[in-house]
Amino acid sequence: MKKALINKFYKTPMTGEDVEERSMQIIDRRIPLHDFAPDEWQIVRRMIHTTADFSLMGDIKFTPGAIEAGINALREGRPIFTDSNMIRAGLSITRLQAVNPEYSADKIVCC
Repeated sequence: MKKALINKFYKTPMTGEDVEERSMQIIDRRIPLHDFAPDEWQIVRRMIHTTADFSLMGDIKFTPGAIEAGINALREGRPIFTDSNMIRAGLSITRLQAVNPEYSADKIVCC
């Protein structure tokens, strides 16, 4: 009789970082070739990881300068808008504060 996979996780628990790393490896194995630039691919990987939806790839387009504009907005401490409290809860204030110390939970708005 095969044991449930959960038993393996109880014996060898994984940290959040371990889960994230393993997930990214799975994504990279499943999609070894793509047309995204390296900086774009980091964003696409994160979107796939967050949603577990590989079909997103066909719908994602980057406007020239969009990534740089996003980085600048984070450095300036601009508010972050999301449509889900789950996404809001998953954003790391500590990581955001490494980019701009003025970030707080109040700067993440769920619409």
